[in-house]
Amino acid sequence: MSEVYAMKNSRLLVLGAALALTVAAFAVPASAATLAVTNGAAIDGSFGMGVTFDPMTTTRAYVEDATPNAETHYVFRYRFDPNDVIMDNNKRYKQFTAFRETPTQYRGINVTYRKGDGNGTNFYRVKSHMNESSAVWQTSDWITIPEGPSVLEVDWTRSSGPGAADGVMRVWLDGVLVSTVSNLDNDEVNVDFVRWGAVGGVDLNTDGTQFFDLFESFR
Repeated sequence: MSEVYAMKNSRLLVLGAALALTVAAFAVPASAATLAVTNGAAIDGSFGMGVTFDPMTTTRAYVEDATPNAETHYVFRYRFDPNDVIMDNNKRYKQFTAFRETPTQYRGINVTYRKGDGNGTNFYRVKSHMNESSAVWQTSDWITIPEGPSVLEVDWTRSSGPGAADGVMRVWLDGVLVSTVSNLDNDEVNVDFVRWGAVGGVDLNTDGTQFFDLFESFR
């Protein structure tokens, strides 16, 4: 996948098409039978990641980046094309999740994709987890995305200390700020690894292929 990137401290790592499925920066779990790197999935450049859904199963298909290390500020963006996917009305799945690894595994950020409202419109919702004692998610509104390719960017910062509640998450779509979620009490949350693709929550009857490309992440 020549256009999959992992950026750390302004250093750019470019993964080749053959290496994207095997090197440590992005690894594919054994369950990802429906993920492929192809020319046809490219949104920008020669290769992209296609996730093909089987309407008879709920199999997940994602890549994982384990290079983050207890990040308290994490920025990521990627290109996505809903393409021809068919989903039951208002069904959704997790397209990106950032995890804390220790002391226990804990989800810190979620991007949910939804197709629905009776007319097949595409939506995103971005969520930030609060501390474990509250187990609450703070969320953006549902953000309408186009039928064709678009760029999602999220800038997440955890709060500065216990009780400070000064964490913030900002969401951009195609370079336009569309949501700001403030007053996050999430000083116990950090980012240790992320998953991208069909990460979880896939429903039966979901059918077709969607395209992912140009993943970038920053401290």
